[in-house]
Amino acid sequence: MNKVTIAIHKLLATTWKGRVLFDINNGECEDFARDVLEIVPQAKEVWSEMFSMELVGHVWVEYRGKHYDAECPDGVRDWHDLFIFIRSKNESNAVQIERGEG
Repeated sequence: MNKVTIAIHKLLATTWKGRVLFDINNGECEDFARDVLEIVPQAKEVWSEMFSMELVGHVWVEYRGKHYDAECPDGVRDWHDLFIFIRSKNESNAVQIERGEG
């Protein structure tokens, strides 16, 4: 395990213990990312707004080419693969189908 993965597991077992991961990523992600950065200052804070204002608002950390948040403590190579963005895309597609757009 790398430093960020260890930091996330540590935070989820202590400071953030008992919190629902979905809830952390949907309203508390900035605080969580900053807690990770306090432990691993070599990691970089990333905001979804850096890529597009149309994305769901989210903050995560990038470290050595992988992207991490509360729901992805092992990291993913492509930030699009963070669960929050997968869910957002699936929800958007569902709305389009309901409207007869898909």
